[in-house]
Amino acid sequence: MPELIPTRIDLQRLVGEVEALEASWKKVQPEPGAILFYGSSTMVCWREDGLLEQQMAPLRALNTGFGGSTADEALYYYPRLVYPLRPSVLVYYEGDNDLALGYKPYEVISLSHRLFEWARADLPGIQFVIIPVKESPSRREVLGEIRALNQLWRDYAAQFGDIRLVETPALTLDEHSNARGAYYREDDLHLNPLGYVQLECYVKPVLLELTGGRP
Repeated sequence: MPELIPTRIDLQRLVGEVEALEASWKKVQPEPGAILFYGSSTMVCWREDGLLEQQMAPLRALNTGFGGSTADEALYYYPRLVYPLRPSVLVYYEGDNDLALGYKPYEVISLSHRLFEWARADLPGIQFVIIPVKESPSRREVLGEIRALNQLWRDYAAQFGDIRLVETPALTLDEHSNARGAYYREDDLHLNPLGYVQLECYVKPVLLELTGGRP
């Protein structure tokens, strides 16, 4: 029997944003087989001003990131925000908010694993790209847990041939344990455009390799 992980949040707290995303994709009705970016506000902010689509071109990128979500919510909303779009690649970012809300690193992995297993069953041949949790200046109080989670991500990804973990060294603390503030907004939590340029440099080559550069 799978380990029972207590839900530490109201899973309906972001339902309004989820419904808005559903409505937007139902209008467009994108073709199956796109690359889907899914996760918390790191994904949401990447959607602003069409930045993600511009950076990922000519690849066909969709984005259903929502709010300050957690792996618990990503799993809960998988039937509404992932499965209907039938992606060929899922780019995933969760764990940032989870740790701040009291989830343990291993719980993030366990919840995410369930999501990946659902996707494998529903979408044969799907590939996964995991972005590790960034070491944001405002998350110093959980830095130890962030690093523990990212190591668990590495260990987890190494077990599966359909998962790639993308290292993001520019989004970690420097050799003096100082945050690389040039890549963050004034809130010291969310990436600014320079931060997303860094993220593009790490993620896009992996996606080009997985897709053969095909849109």
